[in-house]
Amino acid sequence: MRGWVVGMIPLFLLAAAARGEEIIDRNILTDETWTAAAGPYIIEKDPVEIKNGSTLTIEPGVEVRFEAGRSIETLVGSSIVAVGASGDSIRFMSNDPSPAEGDWTSVLVFSSPSSEFQYCVFTHGQYALTLTDSDTPVTRCAFRDCSFGIYMTDSSGTVSESSFRGCGEGLRLIRASPLIEKSWIAGSGSIGIMCYFDTSLPVVWRCNLVDNTDYNIQLNGYGDAVTVTAQENWWGSADENTIRATIRDAEDGWGDATVDYSGWLTDVPLEVRTWGAIKVLFK
Repeated sequence: MRGWVVGMIPLFLLAAAARGEEIIDRNILTDETWTAAAGPYIIEKDPVEIKNGSTLTIEPGVEVRFEAGRSIETLVGSSIVAVGASGDSIRFMSNDPSPAEGDWTSVLVFSSPSSEFQYCVFTHGQYALTLTDSDTPVTRCAFRDCSFGIYMTDSSGTVSESSFRGCGEGLRLIRASPLIEKSWIAGSGSIGIMCYFDTSLPVVWRCNLVDNTDYNIQLNGYGDAVTVTAQENWWGSADENTIRATIRDAEDGWGDATVDYSGWLTDVPLEVRTWGAIKVLFK
């Protein structure tokens, strides 16, 4: 029996070593692919820059773990393509064994022609996914326990079938006008969706907007009498006065813009099967 136990230990060590980990303490200067077999990938440099028009492709099942305060950034013309799969998501997470909100800084996509995120999970980031001058699609992603789930500036694109739970703010939009559809935006420490300035004109459609501490939607810094469209959403109640209380806009003496929340739903359109997956209950 003693010989059997000793003989088995190297097998366990070999199995652990086969997966290994890769320390990223360099910039990415040419096209590169990260695979689950070679990971997890530990981000030690700050920031890791994707340069020279190159593309970082991240495959399903990859874990990207950030040391404190670290980030990944695309420079102009470069891209991140992170497309996971159902049941095999890509995870952007803290490398701290006891993670906390804001441990790492951001995956920052700047002026990127072809970045994309599908089936990705972001946990414990500060500005977890930052989109600047990039109409990057975000589909079936989950944001949990981040200071900001998505921080979007001068961008549009689509955020679809995604989950924002337990973040300080689910989405912050600065001069940004995305379509936000069929997503669960709940349990934010302050605001579900914060919109800044007249050119932030998102369309929020068929989402769950519930249980955000201060407001589900707040408009800030609007000088023009524009309208933000937020129709056919579930606000946690079918009572109009209750819905109005979760919105801060011109009707509260807050700037000049208003939220059009007409056609609100009378029942929940979505449910979360797991904290990283959305089940759409309508077509």
